[in-house]
Amino acid sequence: VPQLWNERRHARIRVRDGRLVDAERGVSTSTHGVYGGVAFQLEEVPTMQAARLPRAGATVTARQLALAGGGKARSFGQIPGAPKGVDLNLDGFDLSAPVPLPRAEQAEAAPEASAACAKAFWFSLACNSGSVFAADDRRFFKALFNPHLSDRQQEGQRFALPQTSFGYIEGLRRLVKKEEDVQESRKRHFLSKDFLEDQAGSLYPGSWDSSIAIAREHARKASPAAAAREGWLPSGATAAHLQSMLKTAAPVFDKCTEDGSRFRIYRLGSFEV
Repeated sequence: VPQLWNERRHARIRVRDGRLVDAERGVSTSTHGVYGGVAFQLEEVPTMQAARLPRAGATVTARQLALAGGGKARSFGQIPGAPKGVDLNLDGFDLSAPVPLPRAEQAEAAPEASAACAKAFWFSLACNSGSVFAADDRRFFKALFNPHLSDRQQEGQRFALPQTSFGYIEGLRRLVKKEEDVQESRKRHFLSKDFLEDQAGSLYPGSWDSSIAIAREHARKASPAAAAREGWLPSGATAAHLQSMLKTAAPVFDKCTEDGSRFRIYRLGSFEV
C-alpha cells in the first residue's frame, strides 16, 4: 500500500473508566518519518592495497633514458601496485529518455494507425456490449488501467497499446491478482467486528489512522446486540426502510483507498450499516 505521506506525528491518550489517566502530564507525541536514498554499497568494491616499492638509489627521467639509448622519449603508465580509486561518475546514466523494449509482434505503426487503435481500445473497454475483448480480458484491462491508479487514458493519440506477448501479459495478470487479493482482504476486515475506525491497520492507507490513539485499559468487546446482528440480513420491509433513511443520513465514517474504493459506515438508531 503506498504511503502518501513523509512524516506523521502520533499521540496516545490513556482512558480508564471514562476518565483520562495522567492528564496532568500532558500528551506525549512521537514522530514517524519515511525517507529514501541510494545505497551505493561502496564497501563491497575491492580495492588494491598499496605495495611498498624498493627505494631507488638515483632518480632518472624518461628523457635521460631515451637520450642514452638513442631513441625517443616514451611515456610510462601507472606503476603496478599503486593504489587505485573508484570512479563515482554518474553522468553515464540517463534516466530522462525512455528505453524502448523489443516488440516481436510487429514494427511500429504510423501515428494515424496508432491513434485509431487507441480509440478503439478505450471504446472496447467502456462499452458493455459489442466489445472485441472476452469478458475475462476486458475485466483484466479495466483493472490494469484503473483511472484512479493510471493516467494512460489521458495520453490521447500518444497512447501505446500494451504488449501482447504471453509472458508479459501473464506477469501483469499476477500483479493485478495480488492487488485484487488486497482489496478483498480490506472488504472482509471492514465488514468484521474487529475493524476499528480510528485504528484501521496496515491493510489501509496510513492517512486512515488517527494521529491521536486512545489506549483503553480493557480489551474491546462487542456488545451482545452487535454480536447477534453479525451476518444478519434485514427483511424486505426493514431493508426498504433502511434504504430510505440512508438517503438523508450522514456517514460517521467515510474513507477512500488509492484504487477508488469507498468505505462508509452509517449508524441508524441501533443499526450499523
